[in-house]
Amino acid sequence: MTNEQLKNHRDRINLYYDPSIPHYSRHADGTTSRTSVSSDNVARLAYQWRTQRKKAINSLNDLILCYYSDFKIICIPSANDPPHIINQQYTKLGELIATGARDSENARKIAGLLMTTEDLDYYLEQGFDHFSTSKLPFNFLQAAVQAKPVSIGFSDHLLRTALILLKQRPNDSGSQLLENLAPIVASCIFLDVIRKRIPYKGQSYPRLCLKQKAYPVTGAIGNSTLIFETYRRQCEIAQAELYQKHWRCEEKDRHGKRCANSQNGHTKGHQDDKGKVFRAGEYWATSELDSMHQIEIYCQTIITYLQWIFSDWEKKLPTIVGFKEAKRAALNLHLRQVSMLYSQGGANISRELTSHTTCSCCLISSPLHPLFCGHVICQECLESFAKKKANDFQLSKCPLHDDYKWMPPWKTSFNHPTTGLRILCLDGYVWY
Repeated sequence: MTNEQLKNHRDRINLYYDPSIPHYSRHADGTTSRTSVSSDNVARLAYQWRTQRKKAINSLNDLILCYYSDFKIICIPSANDPPHIINQQYTKLGELIATGARDSENARKIAGLLMTTEDLDYYLEQGFDHFSTSKLPFNFLQAAVQAKPVSIGFSDHLLRTALILLKQRPNDSGSQLLENLAPIVASCIFLDVIRKRIPYKGQSYPRLCLKQKAYPVTGAIGNSTLIFETYRRQCEIAQAELYQKHWRCEEKDRHGKRCANSQNGHTKGHQDDKGKVFRAGEYWATSELDSMHQIEIYCQTIITYLQWIFSDWEKKLPTIVGFKEAKRAALNLHLRQVSMLYSQGGANISRELTSHTTCSCCLISSPLHPLFCGHVICQECLESFAKKKANDFQLSKCPLHDDYKWMPPWKTSFNHPTTGLRILCLDGYVWY
């Protein structure tokens, strides 16, 4: 259909509607009913968009774009038309569909809503349940958090990360420690969000309930604030445990050495590193890290860093293709903060720090694979950096220090995510 033909077709449709005049259509049996699909119905929809939503509807195209992001018409020839015309039009149709699919994928990627088939099935189910009982907009973030809640062990991983920082900077005050820890925690939250495919774009909601709190909204809530609220409890637990179990009393002996006891272990008074009591007294610190005021400052600092990280991430999105590449790019962005953590003391001590409880690379997962250098990394980090060959993963260097390559490369077998447990029976009994 040419542009001139489309213009003539639009000119025959009346976009102006008078609600005071009833509009009826007559059926073949002589009965009448209100119109369902007609020029009058189009005019009524245009009238609703003008009056209720204050949209400027001056053409049929303006009305269509209220429902769709784009609108194009391709004329499909009949079987009697020349073959080259048929081939030409069907080629245009195929190119148009492919272009639309790419544009849709890019739009969903930028919006943080690029889904797998499993995710789409879940959101469709949740969407049907939501709109059957409510007229409010569907909250993708809330639905994602229900399906993929924050791990209970997330606070344990944050605590171990804080202890690494505390070991390197033992003389910092409590506020300085939390200030240095905040960007690392924000980066950990960012990586966890990307790996779980949680929608992270800010949206406008009349009310959003998280942690049983209602946030009245006059504009759009920042996406970083929404995301952090789902992780707040784990951050608070890690901060309180850091103060109560690991933050040493700030009383000093006559040599200027700090008391070795924490708040939970200060029953005998002030003791040095050898256990000798050098003074009686209760635990004290210049700032209580588990106080509500200190926790709120810490949380707001994390939110600020989280906004900066997502801002940098959105600049990289147009060049990222596929979810695997997105996870790898997010991990590379996270490793910048990890390298800063390992060099807080002035020199990079990543080679000296090994853990069998927290992944040395991402800091948010339990490690599974010990490498040649002593670091132990999780399955997600392995899949992001290793090359997959047949049924093996091969890694030629450690993600934390790439100054030395392993020859031959480090290898491990590949287990499919749906693979069940294998039980070795030594007593001769066979389980069925």
